[in-house]
Amino acid sequence: MPVAEEGVLHPAPDENFLPVPGEHPPLTADKHLLPTADGNSVPARDVHLSRTADQDSPPAPDESFLTGPDGRVPRVPVADAGPPRVRDDVLLRAADQLAAVAEILVSVSARTAVAVDGRLSPSLLRALSLVGASPGLSLAALADRARISRSRASRVCDTLESAGLLARVPLAADRRGVGLSLTRHGLSVLGRVRERRDDWIRDALLRMPDADLDGLLSALRSLGPSLADGHQALPGPGRSV
Repeated sequence: MPVAEEGVLHPAPDENFLPVPGEHPPLTADKHLLPTADGNSVPARDVHLSRTADQDSPPAPDESFLTGPDGRVPRVPVADAGPPRVRDDVLLRAADQLAAVAEILVSVSARTAVAVDGRLSPSLLRALSLVGASPGLSLAALADRARISRSRASRVCDTLESAGLLARVPLAADRRGVGLSLTRHGLSVLGRVRERRDDWIRDALLRMPDADLDGLLSALRSLGPSLADGHQALPGPGRSV
């Protein structure tokens, strides 16, 4: 119903347009006037507005999620969709450090072998160790395990045999087959090489902090089988002589 005031009709205030107590009144169609609780209008400059344009504008979309070609939002944020670079860097550093340690161990093993018998090269020591671990090993099996050609394995065995470290013996199950075994002197030489090498490694481990040593032993329990499986999967060399 219109309201009469001093002979002037004013439209009744829209109750849906009235502000809720405690809130700021919304703007009217006239940007310079604001409605009051009694239905009148006052200049906007007389009313303190606490709202800003940023508060009245809709929130910006979350740019961390982008829709795909099918219009659907992916489950994983775009920023997190990349590869786990941190783990790759850790693996690379671990591989570099492990390779450096392996080179040191190979060098120590070679020096201890030469100290025991000056004729023992790394390839001869490798063959001696393989035959010592598997008495009766065939020449073909030795070549396969050492990753060398059969002709190379034959020459290595010739050298070890001439040094009195290895013997070729006929196989009981196959008179035409020949098995490889270490002589008593060969067993003694291999035992002394391993003893010196183990003493050097033991001294190095004793210089490590206990916490690091415990962690190393735990890692080696998994690393040993993993390296063995990876070694079996590696392709052999081009059977070079």
